[in-house]
Amino acid sequence: MEDGERHQFMIFLLFSGERQYGLLACDIQQEEFPFFYVISLQIGLSLRYLEISKAEAARRREMTKDLEVIRERNRILGIMSANDELTGLLNLRGFTEEAKKFCHEEQEQRAYMICGDLDHLKEINDNWGHPAGNFALRSVAEILRGCIRSDDVLARVGGDEFLILLKCTEEGYQETFRKRVKDACIYFNEKSDKPFLVEISLGIAEFCSGPQTDIQQVIATADQFLYEAKKHRRKSIRRP
Repeated sequence: MEDGERHQFMIFLLFSGERQYGLLACDIQQEEFPFFYVISLQIGLSLRYLEISKAEAARRREMTKDLEVIRERNRILGIMSANDELTGLLNLRGFTEEAKKFCHEEQEQRAYMICGDLDHLKEINDNWGHPAGNFALRSVAEILRGCIRSDDVLARVGGDEFLILLKCTEEGYQETFRKRVKDACIYFNEKSDKPFLVEISLGIAEFCSGPQTDIQQVIATADQFLYEAKKHRRKSIRRP
């Protein structure tokens, strides 16, 4: 040693169970042995607890990452389950949830339920193929998107069927909206180079929102109006 004197060291094994963590070298007297032996056991136990704590912290971090992955996947699945694949609009499930939410949050507010139908989808598919039919359906989605506001709700709920929840408090707005959609279709068809016209029939039902509102009944009423409107559509959407 640097002090030139003789020293007596005692070596203590730092361990816990079968796990060895190191050695503790102590320059002590013989009578101090029991005390430092207990100290070495406590150090070994502390190191064991530290190791366990680090392992648990690592597991918690992994669990947090796994939960984040699960939440993200669930979010994506939720979007997929509530949206129409072809148009990106809500499907019937997503629309119904949004409509119920509106009725619970906005009580005693005038609104309009609109059923829309792409005219003569079967004719398009039969004469020009399903890609043409898909084009027409996506076109209807874009036309209707352009006719509503950002807080209105738009969905494709069937082959050629669309639903709109129009959150409008203006009385008698039905004809105004019909004209807006008709003008949008005319503008679209003027620009389109397709051999067919894209036209939309509408059934519109006015209702007052509230927790007791029967969304399915309101949709059924709008659908009945749509049935009447389809009687007046042209017989063919082939371009003249």
